Amino acid sequence: MSPAHGIQRRMIIRQTWQKLFSDPSLWTTRFVVSRSTNPTWQALVDAENETYGDIIQLSHLEENSHVANTVKTIEFFKYLTRMETNTETETSVLPGFQTKKWSFVSKIDDDSFLDAKSFYHNYLLPLQNGTRTIIARTIHMPNYTVPGGQFYTMTSDMVSLLANLHTDNPIADEAEDVLVGRLLYEANQDWLHIDLPNPIAFDYEATDLREEGKAFAAEDADLSGWRHAVGPEAINPHKLRDDETYIKVAACFDKEGVIV
Repeated sequence: MSPAHGIQRRMIIRQTWQKLFSDPSLWTTRFVVSRSTNPTWQALVDAENETYGDIIQLSHLEENSHVANTVKTIEFFKYLTRMETNTETETSVLPGFQTKKWSFVSKIDDDSFLDAKSFYHNYLLPLQNGTRTIIARTIHMPNYTVPGGQFYTMTSDMVSLLANLHTDNPIADEAEDVLVGRLLYEANQDWLHIDLPNPIAFDYEATDLREEGKAFAAEDADLSGWRHAVGPEAINPHKLRDDETYIKVAACFDKEGVIV
């Protein structure tokens, strides 16, 4: 997920983990944006997509923080569900994208980094025939669990299920990750939650560093908490709010994963 005005961050993502772990035979990456009400920004997004062809614009959604934090992701799931049944698709999708059936769909925030290769081999390959499954950090609510919104992956049947559940129960004021758990809970649906533990998916914090100016955690750092630096099991560092931090964390990885 990306805001319409997030052009610089999208460039950084293209040149870091998307380039490092590129494998079109296994996965496709897209930036999902809403419609900007500012004509200048909208023109810039259009030009960017003409250059890279990797933006899906949900033109029925207005770009604002409320939409981004509540219904944008579920509206993307509805978009994917429509693509499976309709031959006509939005012009922002690359030709052929709509014809491929994906086994999994991931949602990732633009302040997250992803070691896509390690995630694929460690989590998706063992789950090739899985159904009704979500892989994510676990957030516990009083009556149900929620997939942490920084990055979650679900089997394709969950995408259409959630899209249909929201059509029947159009909640518009819930946080987007909580909405997933709430829709499933209120519809009494069974599903499997596979947890991404804290050493793997975490909020990055520049404490207990191995070396000043780097993002690696010290060898004796505690990586069991919600926030820490990059350890040897890292796959999904989150809360990389400024570009310098994002690039510093990206430098901890090569094509094989965390540099050890």
